[in-house]
Amino acid sequence: MGEVDDLAPWRYVVNDVAERFAPVRHQAESVPSRWHVIFSAPDGGRRRSYAAHFVWGLLQAVEELPGCVLGAHPRVRQEHSQDWPIMYCSPSCV
Repeated sequence: MGEVDDLAPWRYVVNDVAERFAPVRHQAESVPSRWHVIFSAPDGGRRRSYAAHFVWGLLQAVEELPGCVLGAHPRVRQEHSQDWPIMYCSPSCV
């Protein structure tokens, strides 16, 4: 696993992402089987923040958190949709 684009669903577990993109922030879902990891990675000379979504520890999806730099602004708020929480940077990130 090298870059964020290499993160394929059903191929990686929480620990794979946590080790490759450390430091990460873990966010437990209200349902014990779901877990989210917030991390940042370089992209075109700048760092971008992402949320990786897991079910039973297995990667399901990765989404970019636009306008957020994890190290600078560690607060992320979330709203729930049908499938995944919708992750947003707090207003202080933008």
